[in-house]
Amino acid sequence: AQWEVENDSDAPAAEGSHFAEARTEDILDDFGEAVLEFRVSSPNGGKLSFQVQTHNRAPVEDLVLKIDSREVSVIVDTTSDWRLEEFDITKGEHVISWVHRKNPGNLPEDELVMMESSLGISRIDDVTFHPY
Repeated sequence: AQWEVENDSDAPAAEGSHFAEARTEDILDDFGEAVLEFRVSSPNGGKLSFQVQTHNRAPVEDLVLKIDSREVSVIVDTTSDWRLEEFDITKGEHVISWVHRKNPGNLPEDELVMMESSLGISRIDDVTFHPY
């Protein structure tokens, strides 16, 4: 599954009119994920900031922020409003990834089917990197 750019009047963007969105229902594999990533390079490091909104329910789905494949944040709750997240990034080149995961709790298939109505959603907006 992939992240998609959305413009939803029922869920306005944090900034501007569009945001990136991943949905559990678009992930076919019971243990699949949707990954959104970009590279950043800075000689002195900097601060990564973004707005996040999630409608996820552990253990059915979650949203993970990874820097260079290392988990730095896991969001397992529902946030009805956009929430600002900030992280310091060290100097050098880095890969920043948001991973919307289906079934990170490794539920058996029969339990997963019972909870499938969750239809989790992760949204990212207003991504900025401020170099030091």
